[in-house]
Amino acid sequence: MLLKPICLNYKHEIALRVYLDMITTTIKDITQDESKYNNFLDVANIIIDHHNNYKSDVLGVANYQDFLSLIPTHFTSMVNGYLTGIENETNRNTVRIYKHLISEEGYNFIEKIQNLEIEKDI
Repeated sequence: MLLKPICLNYKHEIALRVYLDMITTTIKDITQDESKYNNFLDVANIIIDHHNNYKSDVLGVANYQDFLSLIPTHFTSMVNGYLTGIENETNRNTVRIYKHLISEEGYNFIEKIQNLEIEKDI
């Protein structure tokens, strides 16, 4: 189960939830070994924890764009590494399609949140 990421407002929360649900569902679909999927979730939670601590510890003096891009940037790298690790001759085409789809979803997410208001509205 994923940790709940800190969000700037409701729009950010919804966009982030859709993004993370898409990734976890996709990874679960392609992963045949439950323990590997659990390892994936463990690393995902480390990224979310880093995101949450970044918000609470240093956002007052940090760049908001850095905060907003932490999850999609780190998740894109993590997912590409994970999918490369489980790729084999049998699933190669499927894995490469998933890599592309997840990368595109990362770009879409960043585009959605690019102009978010900073004040919390929830």
